[in-house]
Amino acid sequence: MSCHYQVFGISTASPVFSLGIGLKRSLRYPLFMIDQSLIAKVVSLSPAERLELIGRVWDSLSPEDIPVTDAEKALLDARIAEMECNPDDQSTWPHVKTRLEQLLR
Repeated sequence: MSCHYQVFGISTASPVFSLGIGLKRSLRYPLFMIDQSLIAKVVSLSPAERLELIGRVWDSLSPEDIPVTDAEKALLDARIAEMECNPDDQSTWPHVKTRLEQLLR
């Protein structure tokens, strides 16, 4: 039984699909005007302060505030279907972390 699907013309078996490459352009969100003085204040913060600000802003959002495009929904549905079709083909976090650390060496 094949568990590969086509999502927007890209096979879920493709490494490009698994990385989400090629879908990003269609996942853009509308940009809203933000007061430039606020941007200037944010840019003047230290990296640690900006990271703290990002966390606080993120925590202020509810799930309903975060738009999910049809492309993202299709990607998630395909990944869930692939996981359900191949439950033994999953990696544990320690294994993934080790592989990533090896890539960064």
